[in-house]
Formats: sequence, structure tokens, C-alpha cells
Amino acid sequence: MMRPGIARKAPTRWLVAASIASASLAAVLSGVIGASVRAPIAPVTVLSGDRTAASELPPLDRGGSDDGARAPIASAPAPEAPAEASVEIAERGTAIDARVRAAGLAAAIDPEIFRVATFDVQARAIGRTLDPETARDLARLAADAGVPAAERVAAAAVLRGAPGQPSALPGAAVGFLRDAWTARESDPTLAAAAVGSLAAFGNREDRRALLYESATSSSSAALARAGLSAARGDDAALEIAAAAADERDPRRAEIAVSALTAIASSDDRELTEMGRSRCAEALARALAAKTAKDASSARLLSALAALDPRKAERPLLAAIADASTSDAGAQSAASALAAGSSTATNVRADLERLRDDARLSDRRRTLVAATLLRSSPDR
Repeated sequence: MMRPGIARKAPTRWLVAASIASASLAAVLSGVIGASVRAPIAPVTVLSGDRTAASELPPLDRGGSDDGARAPIASAPAPEAPAEASVEIAERGTAIDARVRAAGLAAAIDPEIFRVATFDVQARAIGRTLDPETARDLARLAADAGVPAAERVAAAAVLRGAPGQPSALPGAAVGFLRDAWTARESDPTLAAAAVGSLAAFGNREDRRALLYESATSSSSAALARAGLSAARGDDAALEIAAAAADERDPRRAEIAVSALTAIASSDDRELTEMGRSRCAEALARALAAKTAKDASSARLLSALAALDPRKAERPLLAAIADASTSDAGAQSAASALAAGSSTATNVRADLERLRDDARLSDRRRTLVAATLLRSSPDR
């Protein structure tokens, strides 16, 4: 049974909502522009979104003209609208604009057409155009229980793609996202659209629950993994780094490493340099404690390189040089080095030494040579 507060309406209604909101915005803008070009009228008062105006045109002065032609009407500056009316009109326009953005994206939360990747790309594109005022409007929209569920989820998704604003959502909005995820069996499409925002704006317990769900064999495990990769901020990254370094549950650690790599590789997850450094230290300690150079080591190295390329240089070189490292692990380490051209340049002399080391297998030396070629300054 669907939980209260997240009831869905027919998908076509989102399109109607977007059209109505667009028309409302056009009407407001039309009223504002028209006021500046009409003949003088009495001031306009805006109350609760409804416009009431009293206007009376001055009588035409025909100037005793014999032919009945109208004499030119003397131009006079239109009286300025009261300051409070102008502010209210501006605020209403911004709110409508925010509603249009959310309603348009909400139309995609339809089981027939919804795709998580496409939805996230569209939300991020809108989010990067937001100004602070519109971001605040969308945050209020996400928290408003009177707004359709899909619009609230869409508003949160747009804010998730808006770097720096806001870093948190109102409690009512986060609670709604939590309820949408909890009700994933009855409405998996809404849950799929909401889970990334829950990871980004939720708390430690929300992310822990997603990590645990990710490691199960349930039908929603893949959604939980995708959501966890959308987490942002130093606190979230440190939580996930701790899970990545904890090998008591290898499957959960593997998922955490993957999520952390995605977070570190994105430019909109609000990771500070201090946060990156602390996460990298946790992974470096985990790598140093490993006795076997297995596939999990290669994944840890990739995450370390994404977080802090300079700190990853020595462990990556050691993995390539170690004969016990699997070919796949060595390839992963070499790719991580080559991905950061400045990092590969820093260790170029070490790579050249490994290339010429006859004790290494021909396969490993060929890999090193390819890494040198890919990181060459001339490329």
C-alpha cells in the first residue's frame, strides 16, 4: 500500500501543470510589461496572486476641432507602481518559473518513459542554471505537501544538480524522499527518481540503509547502488570511505568503493580538498593492510587515484612493479596513472625504470611502455 503523502497522479497531468504554470508566468510578465506602455492608470494592487485594477482613461480633448479629428493626447509619465507590489510580482514570477522547471522534469517520472540516467542528466542541466532565489523556491516546493509527488521529487533532483545551493533540504522534503524510497515496491518509478536525492540530502542512517540494501539480492539493490553514488559532501564521502575500507563484508566494501569512485570523479559533489585527503588516507591504510593484491586492491587503487592522484602515485607504481599483482590489477593501476597526466609525469622516471627492468615479464613491461606513451606531454 502506498504511504500517505506520496500519492501519484496520472503522468499527463504533469504536462498540464507545466502548461498552466507557463501560461501563468506569461500572464504575469504580460501584465508587468503592459503597465509600462499603457496610458496613465490608477495603481495596481496585487493580492494573493490575483490582480485587481481600477483604471480610467482621461477624456479626449478634441480642442474644438471642426473635422472631428482627435487632437494628440499629451504624453505623461505613467505613475510608478508601489514598491511592495513590484516586489510581490517579482517573487511570484520567480516562484512560477521554479514550478515550471519542476513540472517539466516531473513529466518524465512516468513508468512508460522513465530512465534514471536521462532524468539525472536533465536535472543536472537545469540545476546548473539556478540562481539562489530560484533554488530557495524549489526547496520550498520540495517540502510542500500540497504539491504533487513527482514535482517534489523533480525539485529535489534539480537542487541535487545545483552545486553549492542549497547544501541541505527542509526536513519535510527529506522525509518525503525517505517515504518515497520506503514505498519503492508500490511505486518503483518514483523511488528510482528520489533515491539519489535521498543519498545527497539525507543523513547517515539513510546512506547506511542504502548501502545495506545495495548488498542484497533484492530487485531494488541496483537502485540503491545508483542512489549511493549520488551522495555528496565530505561527511557522506567519509562514511562511504569507512565502509570501503572495512573488509568484514567484502560485497558491501566493493559497493562502497564503487560509490566513492563515482563521487570523487564528479565535479558537483562538493568534496573539499580536506575531505578528499581524509578519504584517501583511509583507503591508503586499507591498502597497506592488505596481504594479497587481489581485485579489491585494484578497485581501492582506482578510488584512491580519483580522490588524490598525488597520494596514489607510489601505491600505483608498487602495484605495477609487483609480480604478484594480477594482470587486471596492473592494468587498472596503469590506467589510473595515465588518467592523470600530471601524476604520470611526476613518476615518469620510475616508469622508464620499470620499462627497462628485465626482471619484469614482457607483458608488464609492455603495459608500462603503453602508459608512458599515453602520458607523454607530446600527446
